[in-house]
Amino acid sequence: MQKDMVDFYRRCNFKYFSEYGQREDYPPKFMIGCGGVHAEHVYLILGGRIRQYFVNSRGVEKTMLLLSKGDMFGEVTALQRDMDQVATQTLTKVSVRKIPVASFEKALRENAELSFSVAFMLSYKIRILMPQIQDASFCNTEERLKNLLIRLSVQQGVPVSQGIRLPRKYTHEELANMISSTRSTVSRIMKGLAEEGFIKIIDRYIYLS
Repeated sequence: MQKDMVDFYRRCNFKYFSEYGQREDYPPKFMIGCGGVHAEHVYLILGGRIRQYFVNSRGVEKTMLLLSKGDMFGEVTALQRDMDQVATQTLTKVSVRKIPVASFEKALRENAELSFSVAFMLSYKIRILMPQIQDASFCNTEERLKNLLIRLSVQQGVPVSQGIRLPRKYTHEELANMISSTRSTVSRIMKGLAEEGFIKIIDRYIYLS
């Protein structure tokens, strides 16, 4: 049911926003936003993947959200009339529609179905963030990594004969950034998880059994 609803809000985003604003194309590793800036636009992802993350004064990063085609970002800052709190970076080549905040708000006021889909999108993001808060509060590094892999398999996983495959080749550094750990620690834990049969690595893809 959750996947059906996620597909619903992504379809609604495309239906109503794919012609708003202007198209922008960005290369991999491009910083779309770095936090501390008042919102002027909301973004609809037309293709590619991005991440949103926090970074502390020592340069340590914590990835909070991974977004892809049909997702939006900047909507929270726009609705709160606040400054952005996260950094936003492309992971691949990305195409977006850059929608003025006024146009975004007008569309929500005029279309009940669209307002519902955006509300669901926000609640879905909260559902992703809450387990991360729980993990950071109560779990050790191995538990945080296992829980992350399970969440990624539920949100993105593709069922295949070998198990549930994550659709992109996550590096150990990327996984470490998602659980506030180090690449070396994640590499050690991943080796142990493979030995115990929790995961399989085939051609650098991660499979959950």
